[in-house]
Amino acid sequence: VYALHGLVAASVVAYVLVDERLEAKSLAVVAEPEQLRAVPSLASDPGAATHVGNVVRVIQRQGGWSHVAGASGEDGWIESERLLPLRRG
Repeated sequence: VYALHGLVAASVVAYVLVDERLEAKSLAVVAEPEQLRAVPSLASDPGAATHVGNVVRVIQRQGGWSHVAGASGEDGWIESERLLPLRRG
């Protein structure tokens, strides 16, 4: 069962990386867990949780915030300092 989860996770990351190259958008890894927000503000109600190691697509940046979308459909704003950008080789 754990091997299957690892294979699925690797497949999702591979798909996201291929999709990223095709669409030329930024990718990042969640470095610190946080709940996504509907708007770029700590005053906004928290939504879906992110987990360390999740790969997300950065859609937009505003101030110290990044609007991100995850492979599982999660979407929202997170403080940019909680992300590590993935660099292309």
